[in-house]
Amino acid sequence: MQYDYERFLVELGSRVKQLRKERKLSHRRMVTDFGFHLGQLAKIENGGAVSAQTLLKLCAAFDMTLEDLVHGLGHDIQG
Repeated sequence: MQYDYERFLVELGSRVKQLRKERKLSHRRMVTDFGFHLGQLAKIENGGAVSAQTLLKLCAAFDMTLEDLVHGLGHDIQG
């Protein structure tokens, strides 16, 4: 199985934005309640690199497992 890192980041950003909106979490609430920085959120939602620590913070904010957060992201179905 092969993964495309750049594709993973773009898809992760889209998923984070979608989850945040579905849960009605504003950027402000993500900052105040979960300790994110505003610029950090913008970077993530726009496909920027993310650390393992930040992935785990996102899981806590969305009350989900890491497996659920990243399931299917960046997978190259031709590989």
